[in-house]
Amino acid sequence: MDLKRKFYNIIKNADQSADIYIYGLIGYNWYNDDNREASEFVSEFKELEKTFKRINIRINSPGGIIEEGLPIFNAIKTSKAETHSYIDGIAYSMGAIIALAADTVHSAKNGLFLLHNASGWSWGNAQDFRETADELDKYDSSLITAIEDKTGLTEEEIRNKWFDYKDHLFTAKEALEAKLIDVIDDAEATVPEGIENWNINKVMAFYNELDSHVRGNFFDKFFDKIKSVVTPPESNSKSATKKEKQDMKDLKKFIDAMGLGEDATVDQVLEHVNTMKGDLTTARTDLQNAQDNLNSVNTLLDNIHEDVAGADTPEAKINVIKTKLAAKPGTTTTSVTSEDPKGDEVDWEAINNLKHNKEADAALS
Repeated sequence: MDLKRKFYNIIKNADQSADIYIYGLIGYNWYNDDNREASEFVSEFKELEKTFKRINIRINSPGGIIEEGLPIFNAIKTSKAETHSYIDGIAYSMGAIIALAADTVHSAKNGLFLLHNASGWSWGNAQDFRETADELDKYDSSLITAIEDKTGLTEEEIRNKWFDYKDHLFTAKEALEAKLIDVIDDAEATVPEGIENWNINKVMAFYNELDSHVRGNFFDKFFDKIKSVVTPPESNSKSATKKEKQDMKDLKKFIDAMGLGEDATVDQVLEHVNTMKGDLTTARTDLQNAQDNLNSVNTLLDNIHEDVAGADTPEAKINVIKTKLAAKPGTTTTSVTSEDPKGDEVDWEAINNLKHNKEADAALS
């Protein structure tokens, strides 16, 4: 399995909205040396803004690298689109700061939110460690600024409450009371049992394992992706409703009908859907062209019938038909005049000697 994967995934919806899933470690993965730059996220986010009026950022992340998270925060914070963040599971550390960037911050009713001071590593002498400590203080100030904007608290108040070198874990209700989030949704998140009692290192290690060995496989599969997005988390338990189960069966049938299996990637499904849309557009165009051609033929036949009815002789009637056909675009039939009835080798004498034509001529004379 390729471990070098993006820490986010984008789904473009048909209702002028887009969903960005930040599920896992943010930015550079120090556990497995996986370099995931935020520049790609910001570039794709800016492209989404050109098309979509609303951008939803769904988060289930233990946090990550501050240098990678801050550009993401700023891109969301300054977005011209309407932005909503959703804590689908946990929003810890840098994941929590990114959640605060949205216009409206949502949380599942059992979602978890965590704030703490910036952390880092250093190597060297005492002076090296002092410089690292100074840098971490500046990182804290940057993170606190994001919280100030959301809560209205001062930097000193935030430092005293939540940046005292301890982990501060909030339930959805506590986060709402602290003005860190705006809305508690009815949906329940799926989080590891007992995670609220884990220290941050254990949380990071768990999500790294999930990210490297499960999430990469999981999020590449279209069926599982839709299942995780469309079906409420509780649907994975025995409490799933009959309708939810039927929806998933219908989704399976849809994937099968496209000739794709459950392991199909999002790109494969989207490519197939776009191909189907292109084929449908072509078919509609062909049908419209056929209808236009049929209307033209009907009009031509009506005109021929009218003109033939007004012709005096059989020769004139046939000449009308030949002239009409010759006038139709794309035809090369040679017109025939009554003065030169054999211009295209028509045997007029034989036609005139036909019994019904003789009777018609007699009736006209």
